[in-house]
Parts: sequence; structure tokens; C-alpha cells
Amino acid sequence: MKLYLQYALEVSKGKFIPKPKPSDNFQSSWFLKNKVKGELESSVKSIKAEEELPFADLSFKNNDQYKGLLLSDDNLFYDNPSVKDIFAYTPFLLSKMNWPYIQIKSRNFWNDKEELMERVVQFVKRND
Repeated sequence: MKLYLQYALEVSKGKFIPKPKPSDNFQSSWFLKNKVKGELESSVKSIKAEEELPFADLSFKNNDQYKGLLLSDDNLFYDNPSVKDIFAYTPFLLSKMNWPYIQIKSRNFWNDKEELMERVVQFVKRND
């Protein structure tokens, strides 16, 4: 109980910094989020794509303000406790909280990288 109260105090004071869970199962170079981040940084200069939240693969920020989230079929997908969580609960909660998000799949990147990146760039620009 004491640890939880310390955590709650940190959150209320704004000192808590969320961190994504490190991945031990696969090489990070395999992850779609890293490929999208690299492609996005070369095409949209005003937005930073960062891996910093534990419930999303990437967060898009402009001047330290969140502009949207990217959910993919990377390690968060495989580490998720249930199918309902990734396909129903998380999108529902993000929508309810008015967080813009986009879901992408690795197969779409390998089948047509340009089309997928165009979707991501349009999403980022629309929410900028």
C-alpha cells in the first residue's frame, strides 16, 4: 500500500514518467515501429515519433504536446494479455478519451510500404 501511495503522489505532482516495457523476445530492428519512425522522421520534420508510453508503440508529439498514437502488431501486440484488449478495449478507451490513434499491420508495410507510410503521414499531418 505504501508503494502505491508513493506512486500516486508522484503522478499527482507530475513527476511520474511512463516508460515502455523493454522487449526481450525479438530483435528491435524487426519492429515495425522502428521502421515507421525512421521513415516518418525523414518526411515530417515538425513531429517527433517517440517510444515512451507503455500502451502504444509510438507517440507523435509536436512541441511536447501529444498529437496521436500508433498501435501496431509489434511486441505490445504479442505481450498483450488478451485479444479483446488490443482490438476492443484499448481502441475504445483511446476514442473515449479523445486520443487520436492509428492501427497498422506489418503485412501492409511489406506489401505496400508507400501506401502505409502515406496513411501514417496523413494521420500525423491531420492531427498536427
